[in-house]
Amino acid sequence: MATKVFISWSGDLSRKLGEALRNWLPAALQYVKPYFSPDDIEKGAKWNSEIAKELEKPGMIPPLPEQVQQGLPLDLLRRRPDLHEAERQLASATARAGVATANLFPRIVLSGGVGQQGQGLGVSPLLTGLIWSVGPAVSAPLLDFGTLDALVNIADLRTRELLVQYRKKVINAVREVEAAVAAFVPQQARLRNLSDALAASQRASSLAEERYDRGLTDSLNVIDAQRQEYELQEQYVAAQKTAADQFVSLYKSLGGGWEQYQETPPIPQPRPAIVAAFERLLSKNSPR
Repeated sequence: MATKVFISWSGDLSRKLGEALRNWLPAALQYVKPYFSPDDIEKGAKWNSEIAKELEKPGMIPPLPEQVQQGLPLDLLRRRPDLHEAERQLASATARAGVATANLFPRIVLSGGVGQQGQGLGVSPLLTGLIWSVGPAVSAPLLDFGTLDALVNIADLRTRELLVQYRKKVINAVREVEAAVAAFVPQQARLRNLSDALAASQRASSLAEERYDRGLTDSLNVIDAQRQEYELQEQYVAAQKTAADQFVSLYKSLGGGWEQYQETPPIPQPRPAIVAAFERLLSKNSPR
């Protein structure tokens, strides 16, 4: 039967980390306030308070899983926030390139006007009438001197740049996962071997104590058996801590722990200019 040895996080260290988070939070909120809505800032404060509360409680190192399912690369793209950010930046650049390309083509505009006309002052009888006009108009960028074409090239190059960055981040993410797995699996095997060795050392120490009680051996053998047991316990605790740190790195590389914090707002559908103008004027949450 394998013997398990656990160590606890230092209470002083946990309290210091929690206090540091509380001291850092007000300054961070002042910095990000211009860029986020009040609801987002409130959620961020709530999440930081939850993390601080978790760090305040000392506890044992949790048991580590024997195997970790990496999943498909597509799952990695869905979980990691840095890949989400790179993908959204690429989508934004692609949309800007489409807008720049659309500016090259002529535009058809439906314009209209309505008014009222009447006789001049001092003329009687006073006659007025309603006038109106509706008609199409076409505008084309004939004399832009290559400006719009240059803007299309700039947008296209920016899109290509972000595409290369996105591919690079995906490759780095897969590489991080492979490196974390390669470090975690051997450490798990070492932990199991140390557990077996510690159990054998404890049996040897108990046997040496029984032989000493019966007068079959001297105290040096007992002391030597206990010394070997304590050394193995120290190695096991150090290996357990290393395995836990590597599991955290593996969990982080897989994008774990972000599921309950990824409340990405839906992308709004574009609306006609006149409708969007009225909606933004009437909406309190529209960006300023």
